[in-house]
Amino acid sequence: MSEREYIALEAAGRARGYRDIGLPVPGYLEPLFAEATAIRFPDPIAHEKARLELLRGAHPHVSRYSILLAQHNQGYYIPESRIFPLGDNRDNSRDGRHFGPVRLSKVLGKGAVIYWPLRRIGAIQ
Repeated sequence: MSEREYIALEAAGRARGYRDIGLPVPGYLEPLFAEATAIRFPDPIAHEKARLELLRGAHPHVSRYSILLAQHNQGYYIPESRIFPLGDNRDNSRDGRHFGPVRLSKVLGKGAVIYWPLRRIGAIQ
């Protein structure tokens, strides 16, 4: 994604934050917000961080916003006996960054074959 697209995503996140707290969206965010809707593969983390920053500023007494924002800024803690699955396409994967660590007991199998790209077909080693 380009720098301009990240700016538009952050503006969209702030606009959503304004809507979440019941305030009208400032006019300066509208053109950028419209730009964000045209991004083909948006980065959901950039959008969510901007929204959480606005919500934390509006409601400093609600610890949930601070905790979620810290998780986005500092990363995740992965406890023993859990894994953190990640997709191969950072901007377009619904993976551990969206649902968090997964218990090993919930894992049904493991990858055995690489089938894409075609030049890399073969067993996973």
